[in-house]
Amino acid sequence: MSVSLPRSDRNDTAALLAKLYISADRANAVKGTQSSPPTLIVAMPPISGNKYQILLYQEAASHGCAVIGARALQDLQAISWPGPVLLHCHWFDGLFKGAHDDAAAQTVLKEITSGIDRFCYRTGAKTLWTAHNLMPHGNAYPETYLALRRWILDRFDAVHLLDDAHGPIIEDALNRSLPKHFCVPHMSYAGSLPNTINRIAARAHYDIPTDAVVFGVFGSIQAYKNIPQLLHQLSPLAQSRPDKIFVLIGGVPKDASVVLQIQNEYGFAPWLKFMPRKIPDDEVQYLHHASDIMVLAYENLNSGAAMMAASFGSPLLMPSTVNQTILSDHGLHLFNPRDPKSLAHALGNVIQNPPERRQPLPQFLNPKQISNTFFHAVTSLF
Repeated sequence: MSVSLPRSDRNDTAALLAKLYISADRANAVKGTQSSPPTLIVAMPPISGNKYQILLYQEAASHGCAVIGARALQDLQAISWPGPVLLHCHWFDGLFKGAHDDAAAQTVLKEITSGIDRFCYRTGAKTLWTAHNLMPHGNAYPETYLALRRWILDRFDAVHLLDDAHGPIIEDALNRSLPKHFCVPHMSYAGSLPNTINRIAARAHYDIPTDAVVFGVFGSIQAYKNIPQLLHQLSPLAQSRPDKIFVLIGGVPKDASVVLQIQNEYGFAPWLKFMPRKIPDDEVQYLHHASDIMVLAYENLNSGAAMMAASFGSPLLMPSTVNQTILSDHGLHLFNPRDPKSLAHALGNVIQNPPERRQPLPQFLNPKQISNTFFHAVTSLF
């Protein structure tokens, strides 16, 4: 497992950048590729709780690159680099946290576009957006977010897709053509987390009978994930078969109102194992191996939780509208999110015929290989 990304701090960014430059330059010298200065990748924003970025950038030094995280637009002002620069944007919704209405969101949008333009003008930076989702989770300000996405396609040098199928979806939804783009899929998490225990040990850890059917949910607790709606569908099924159906939920409680709703409605339900907390790396395997199937009750362009489940060989129940073709042969159980009865029907089918575990994702999706593939694609931007 790689270490977290270094982050820009306006008080000591210059010292951090100097250290990163020297380290990357020395790595180039060892490889005999020091003819050009190292490239700086500015990851915006860095997300410590999501391992995707850490794994994606792990081979940076091998490709003559250094990486720094910028949490806010102001952080960009302190970044200078005597070589190529790539501003790699991931998620923008965090920049809108201070906006409480549409007018404020429009103001933030202007700050984002002007701040990025100023940074690129000053540093000569290229721009790359990874299309993790079509719109930010929750889509609180649809018109503003639509304008931002269209600006990205008009302004950015390139777009990184995680699935070839996503290109037409994005173009159709935004009524824009993609700029230069490339596809590097989401990596498997295999090898980045412990995976040494079996089903019996995992269920004993959570005090769940070995013959029960267990539905698992892993990831941050947020409104867009529809967890209360899922529990509403599962509750009558679980109550009809005491000690035979369980729901195991674990993840960082990002939305306090959702956590409170679950605790108020199902806090004393014997069939619910609810863990609104950070799940340590060595416990992630327990949650997945204790579950017969991992459930994603929400739509998204990509899902790291789905890739995490597949990395442990866990079958998946997810919307039929999620377009991650890499998972098509991974024991998917699908439901139609447009049909109110579809999820309940799919849950019932799983109870009647619990799925068998699958083989982990193929080797070509291992984190190191995905990281190398990503950096080979990035070098084409300069």
